[in-house]
Amino acid sequence: MKDSLFTSLILIILQFATSSRIECIFKMTNYHVLGIAYTCQFKDALNITSPDSFFIFSSTGNHLDLKSYDDVLGLNAKNMKIQYFPKGLELIFKNLKAIDLQRNGLKELYQSDLKPFKGLVYLDLGVNDIEVLEDGVFDNNPHLEVISLYSNKIYQIDLHVFDSLSKLNYLVLDKNRCINKSSRFDLLGVQEIIQNTKFMCQNSEFMKGRSMMQRRCSNHDDSSSLKIQLESIEINLQNRISELKQVVDELKDCRCKMNL
Repeated sequence: MKDSLFTSLILIILQFATSSRIECIFKMTNYHVLGIAYTCQFKDALNITSPDSFFIFSSTGNHLDLKSYDDVLGLNAKNMKIQYFPKGLELIFKNLKAIDLQRNGLKELYQSDLKPFKGLVYLDLGVNDIEVLEDGVFDNNPHLEVISLYSNKIYQIDLHVFDSLSKLNYLVLDKNRCINKSSRFDLLGVQEIIQNTKFMCQNSEFMKGRSMMQRRCSNHDDSSSLKIQLESIEINLQNRISELKQVVDELKDCRCKMNL
């Protein structure tokens, strides 16, 4: 029953998405922390230019001796014109531990993109166009040790993005819009990064000429909105207190005159 439902779902997706067969160049690749891993390197560009419009249904390529798809731990798709995360990879590469999608113009990253890769250890998304890291995006990837997001366009990092990553050792964020830092991971350091990013994102000089981005900042920054509301309430209360004091003083003055 489950198999038939899964098959039906795949057929529905294929009706609305461009399906494609990828060609792999299989090789051994050395990844930081993970070490040497059997890898599929994409041979041809995919040209994924809209979300949910592209589905990978099969792969070809000559495996190294005694190797199969079950042995593939790494995926190298650098500079393959992938603006949105490709769908269907998990149906072919079921044991991925390393994904490298550098230099693709990748525009966004969601929890659903990474959910199938629960054993992921290494993720390199450098030199792309990602702007926001939302809470929960890495919640299904508890084994991540390396995340590289250098040279993106990040202007917002939600407060609890990395909370589920107890094994994270390296976080690279060089050359982003609101931040420029890379270091070994530590929770206090990341909280500082998040706060600095929020400050830079809201800085009027930095955001000059980027009104759309500024609106997105304000829409996502609930804490800032709450702070403004509280400040407004405080001012109103202070005004009311001043008015009440004035009324009390007038009443006192009136009583004094009546006693006279």
